Amino acid sequence: MRQLARDTAFNVTRQTWSILIGLVISILLARGLGTENRGAYAVVIVFAAIGVTFLNGGIGVALTYYLAKQELSLLTAVHLSLFLSTVTSLIGLAVGGALIALFHEAVFPGIAVHLLLIGLVIIPTTLFRDNLQVIFLGLQDFRAYNLIGLIPYTLILIFTLALVWGLRLGVEGALLANVIGHGASLLATFLLVRRRLPSGERIFPVKFTLAQARQMITFGLLVHLSNVIVYFNYRADIFLLNLLTSRVSVGLYDVAVTLGERIWLLSSAVSTVIFPRIASLQTDQERQQVTPIVTRYVFWFVLIVAAIVYGIAEWGVIFIYGAEFQGAAVVLRLLLPGIILESISKILANDIAGRGRPQLNALLATTASAINIAANLILIPRIDLLGSALATSISYSVLALSIMFIFCRMTGIPARDLILPSRADLILWRRGWKWLRSRLHSAE
Repeated sequence: MRQLARDTAFNVTRQTWSILIGLVISILLARGLGTENRGAYAVVIVFAAIGVTFLNGGIGVALTYYLAKQELSLLTAVHLSLFLSTVTSLIGLAVGGALIALFHEAVFPGIAVHLLLIGLVIIPTTLFRDNLQVIFLGLQDFRAYNLIGLIPYTLILIFTLALVWGLRLGVEGALLANVIGHGASLLATFLLVRRRLPSGERIFPVKFTLAQARQMITFGLLVHLSNVIVYFNYRADIFLLNLLTSRVSVGLYDVAVTLGERIWLLSSAVSTVIFPRIASLQTDQERQQVTPIVTRYVFWFVLIVAAIVYGIAEWGVIFIYGAEFQGAAVVLRLLLPGIILESISKILANDIAGRGRPQLNALLATTASAINIAANLILIPRIDLLGSALATSISYSVLALSIMFIFCRMTGIPARDLILPSRADLILWRRGWKWLRSRLHSAE
């Protein structure tokens, strides 16, 4: 548990920094672009992000899983990463280009073609970077993994200031900042991976067996199906709002989602650590000692943070983004119940995948996604972006409760152990409070 806590601390530190930078970027874009252009930017970024999510094929998850289980050498993992990233990038560029050329007005109404083409460039750079970065996750080198994660956000911030606020390039400048940030982080990741290889081993030429590639693709696609559906569940609302309402509604909604998802800081950090850790453990007894305590600690942390956010939502949105974005506050409040429950499912889903059962996550995510789309189509025409927020919160909650049910049936762990504090927790919290009070008194 001590090692898990330290690895989680690395993740929390990186994600806190990323969230702070992301928040600053969000503010700069909101104030520099306005609601309508902010909505156009959001559509393009989501287009690129969905492309990456669909195309990664679960490669990163498979590499993490087999490296953590020590069933794959470092050099072979690098070779597979580069080869599979090349294939998926070429597919992405071809499919994305065809989509823009043939269905631009139907799928992206009001969005300029050149903006979508800039977004298309983000896809291959992100695929290569992500599939190399996860090698450090599989090795459980969380220091290097998190260092790489800081690079794109930092550079996007710098170039957003330069291109959007300095040169006044608008949406084009905001998207170019993303291209530069992801491209530079890919180069840094490649250099770090090359340094990690033992002396005498070369990245090129790429060598691996068909059996190894088949193993990666088979396991990866099982996880990938779940991840694609979950991500689509997260982002389908943006496209549906753009199709059924206006870019102003998309801009307000995107601000609310950006703020709400920051609450997942701890659960995202823990779930990243949980997956390779569960995969590397040898017995169910070891696995079942870790997940319940982590889940309930994260749940209560997120619950407390969400309560604070609910109380200060309107003031916070106006203070951060300006009165123009005041409507995002009520959207944020409607998203909070789903965000709280989703923090549980992030951890439990990675535990299930780490046990080699990712297909269960895919089945549950499909159900939640169908509910999300149906609810959005019903509610958006009636109550605009509030309907989308309500639909999203409902689908998050359904997914979380379904995953919790499956996890409890699979492990025999009671649901109360995932939510309610145990006597040991209360004793630990009491000791922690006494320690904190003593430190505060000594500081006086």
